[in-house]
Amino acid sequence: MKKFFIVYLASLILASLQAGNISFNETYYMLKRGDIWDLTVSVAEKVTVELRCERSGKTSTVAQTDGKYRIQIARDGFYTILVKDSSGTVLKSHEVAVVSRIPDLVFWDCPVSQRYVTDRQIWPKKDGQNWLKRQVSNLNWAPGRKGHPAGVTAMTQKYVDRMKNFDGILIDEFYMVKNYYPYQLDTVCPAIRAAAKQQPNKKIYVWITTPDPTCAVINETIKETVSLALIEVYIADFTSYKAIAAEFELAKKSGWADKAIIGLGIGSKWITTGKEAFRQIREVKMSIPEIRGIGFFGGGNNAIVMRGIDEGIRQYFIMPVIMYKTNGKSISNFGSMEAQQLEIIYCDGSKEMIASLPVGKTLILNKEIARVSESKHYTILEK
Repeated sequence: MKKFFIVYLASLILASLQAGNISFNETYYMLKRGDIWDLTVSVAEKVTVELRCERSGKTSTVAQTDGKYRIQIARDGFYTILVKDSSGTVLKSHEVAVVSRIPDLVFWDCPVSQRYVTDRQIWPKKDGQNWLKRQVSNLNWAPGRKGHPAGVTAMTQKYVDRMKNFDGILIDEFYMVKNYYPYQLDTVCPAIRAAAKQQPNKKIYVWITTPDPTCAVINETIKETVSLALIEVYIADFTSYKAIAAEFELAKKSGWADKAIIGLGIGSKWITTGKEAFRQIREVKMSIPEIRGIGFFGGGNNAIVMRGIDEGIRQYFIMPVIMYKTNGKSISNFGSMEAQQLEIIYCDGSKEMIASLPVGKTLILNKEIARVSESKHYTILEK
């Protein structure tokens, strides 16, 4: 028995060492349903690659063609890629979320261990290649009001220059505050429009505060030219949660809510714990279920906070998010994955199994809902 344990322990250590020597040509944590990932596995020995569906537990072997393993998944859910040696030992495992739509997940800064990221502010020479390998957009910092006193021509050129070698720019302090208006209206907005004409395939994101429905120039610039607006709602705890819905309501009145996400703040004045990060993400989804994504400003050095953000995004922006009202007759899916096998318990005690509820869809039922059975495969938010 002792000899067996020593051999077993040695095999685990060897597998761990081998896993450290295995790399993928690209690394995805999210894939849109039906998209193709031609995976190349860099490893010295012969391996097999398997794909396991976490919902069903079923595992299938991925065929290798011309040195590549084609991953193409037709059904939403979480899947695990398993790289095994000739003895069947798992050398590397990697989970990927297959979704109907990819939410906008924007970070000012975050570690390479962060799983769910679509866009990241990259300062020059800072781990850019790691993010490019994951197909995460590199956004360069660009000034808003801090560009003063540059004129329109100079500001336009600044934006165009900052787009070079990047996927786009993230304009800081594009604020809708009246004492900033002369410069924002006369210089920043025309420069954004001019830069977009010169670089039509580049992204232009902006950080903004307190949308003003009466400011036509900025609102039209966002609606017509800006790719995504991050509304800054930097708060510390539940006493300020009402600001989330209030700020987004102003974006609706301004006419560009379809381009808006909430930007939360990480730091000593705002989010300082993983639990608070998780709670604020939940509050964003609860208050604005239709929102297309979420953003984060601040350093990504606090591992506990970043882990809380990762888990919060997974639960409220990746998984199916089921919303209903007790005694109501409608049920909706505001997540990024199709919901499968939803058990509905009605107020009269009867039950019904809903086979599928696609992303963004609402079902109107014939009876009043008492509750939806809990499942690890979807998140429930009761109104």
